[in-house]
Amino acid sequence: MNIDKLKGFCFFVEAGASYDAAATKMNMSVSGLYKSIKALENDVGYKLVDMQGAIPIVTSRGRKFYEYAKVILNVAAHSLRALEEDFLSLSGTIRISTTVAIASLWITDDIASFVKENPTIQVCVIGSDVPLDKLSNYDVALRPKVDDPLNILEQRLITTQKMGLYASEEYIKTFGLPQTSEDLKDHRLIGYGEDIDFPYNEINWHLYLGGVKLKPCFNINSGHGILRSVENGIGIGPISNIGITISRVPLVHILPEISGPTIDWYFIADKTTFEFQRIQLLYENLKKRYKSKFDYVNIS
Repeated sequence: MNIDKLKGFCFFVEAGASYDAAATKMNMSVSGLYKSIKALENDVGYKLVDMQGAIPIVTSRGRKFYEYAKVILNVAAHSLRALEEDFLSLSGTIRISTTVAIASLWITDDIASFVKENPTIQVCVIGSDVPLDKLSNYDVALRPKVDDPLNILEQRLITTQKMGLYASEEYIKTFGLPQTSEDLKDHRLIGYGEDIDFPYNEINWHLYLGGVKLKPCFNINSGHGILRSVENGIGIGPISNIGITISRVPLVHILPEISGPTIDWYFIADKTTFEFQRIQLLYENLKKRYKSKFDYVNIS
């Protein structure tokens, strides 16, 4: 399948089904892009773009095809890069994609020793809560496991995040300590907003503990923001075993008998990229770091 045709179609989808915008970004003519997408449709045997009046739209098959096309383009880019580089080299760049919470809260601490010990490797951390399948231009992802229908990814468990409810000592002195999940309705709860796609489910699990959905007094779309809000005594919020190790103030575990969700975090790279020695070195470094850092942490 022609890579340039795939690129043209992906640019078209990402430009909001605009031939003009996609053609400008690709530095080609609108007619050339149109012919390229029509040729791609002939190759795959399905209509990828339809017309709604005078407005082009991406068909349902086109949107599904786009998801796979992005994966193919990403693998192709990494494969070409592999031909140009030495697999055994301990120099070059590693682009790490992870969530905003990890990027802002704990990846800097965890990767510091690797960066200092390997000065010829440049590390770039990209924090985003956009699902991994909608991202590109990364080498490694630290995220929950993703679907891999083409079996092109190496996904290795790196650590498990366990969630619990916490409040500051200041909050407990002012509002008291909840004794049961039903008591939460009388307390100030901190929640994640609902206007963003998070890379894992059950983000607001604590709002349902009383049997009905509770309304938080404060919403913020950031794990870092949740932690800081709890530290500042705003209310009770969900914090992980990772978060409590970096809190600036002592926190009180609320309802420790209630188990929050666990989130498995994986070291993810396509199989070609994982063969690079610098990528394997990073994996071993993080695996050792998380084992020594969190094995002793008990959420209860």
